[in-house]
Amino acid sequence: MTTATPLSDPEVPGLEILLGEGAEPLLGSFADMAGDRVRSHRVSQIRYIPGRSVTVQYLADTIDSRGKPGKSTYVASTITDVPDDVPIFSAGDVEVAVWQFPNDPYLPGLASATDTDQARKVLSQLGAEESQISLRTRSYRPMRRAVIEARGGAHSAFIKVTRPSQISRLQSIHVRLSESVPVPRSYGWDRHLGVVAMQAMPGRTLRRALERRSTSLPSAAQVISLLEMLPRPDSSDRVIAGPVARASDHARLLSIVDPESSQQLGPILEALDSVEVEPSTAAHGDFHSAQILVDKGQVVGLLDVDTVGVGERVDDLAGLLGHLS
Repeated sequence: MTTATPLSDPEVPGLEILLGEGAEPLLGSFADMAGDRVRSHRVSQIRYIPGRSVTVQYLADTIDSRGKPGKSTYVASTITDVPDDVPIFSAGDVEVAVWQFPNDPYLPGLASATDTDQARKVLSQLGAEESQISLRTRSYRPMRRAVIEARGGAHSAFIKVTRPSQISRLQSIHVRLSESVPVPRSYGWDRHLGVVAMQAMPGRTLRRALERRSTSLPSAAQVISLLEMLPRPDSSDRVIAGPVARASDHARLLSIVDPESSQQLGPILEALDSVEVEPSTAAHGDFHSAQILVDKGQVVGLLDVDTVGVGERVDDLAGLLGHLS
C-alpha cells in the first residue's frame, strides 16, 4: 500500500483517515459489497479544502469474486451530501462516502460516457455518429468533471462530463466563443446526463511541443492573442477569483501541508495587500500551456473554456508563466 504523508486538520478529521491507514478498511468494505477484494491501493489525486472537506481518489489492485485480478479507481469523500444509493461508511466519528469510477454520484453522464455502446449512442444522438469507437479517459476530477476521448474511423470527439446544473452554461460558452476564438465545436449536449460532445481539434498542446523541444513554436504575441480574442464579458459570465484574492486560502493550505515554509508567507501576504487591482476584462481562468493547441508554429486552438469569465488579464498571464517555469 502506498499513501501520501498523513496531514492534520482539526476541522477535517477525515483528512488523516483518508490519507492514512484508515483508508484501507473503508475501501475494503466498499469492495466487499461487490464481492471484490482490494489487494493494494495508492493515492492518485487529492482535493483538500482546509476547514471544509477532503476528497481522495485511489488506484487499487483488486481481485473479483471469480478470483480474476484487475484494477479499479475508487473515490472517498467527507462530502456526504450524495444520493441514497451511495454507501456511507463510518470511521470513528467521521462519515465518508465511497464510490467506484465511473459511478460518480455528481456526474450522472460519466458511466454512459465510459461505456463503448452507451457512448456511441450518446455521440449519435448528439450528431457525432460512429459505428466503431474506442474510449480513453483523459481526465477525471471527482464530483466536478471528466473528459473522455472517443476515437472512431472517420472522426474523433471528446465527451466532456460535468454536473447537469452546469452543462447549459458550458454549451452556451462554446457557442458564444466559437464566433471569435478557435475553440472545439460542440456537436451537441444532453441536459440530463450533463455531457457535451466536442470535435477533436488539430495540433498538439503547447506543453507537448515544448517537452519535445519543437523548433516551430508560436510567438508570445500569438499566444497572448488568444486572450484578446475572447468576447467582451456579459452579465451571465462568472467572476473569476484570481490568485491574489485567494492568497489567504493558499497560505492556510500551505500552513497545513508545509508548516515550515508557511512561516515565510507573512511578508508576501502583506505585499499583496497593496497590489493594485486591474480593470476587469474577459479572462480564461485557467490559462496554461496544456490549454493551447499549436501546429506548424501557429496557435490553432484554446481548450477548457468552461473556466472563462470576468477577471484580470495579468492573472491569466501569471498562470501561464507559472506553468512554464
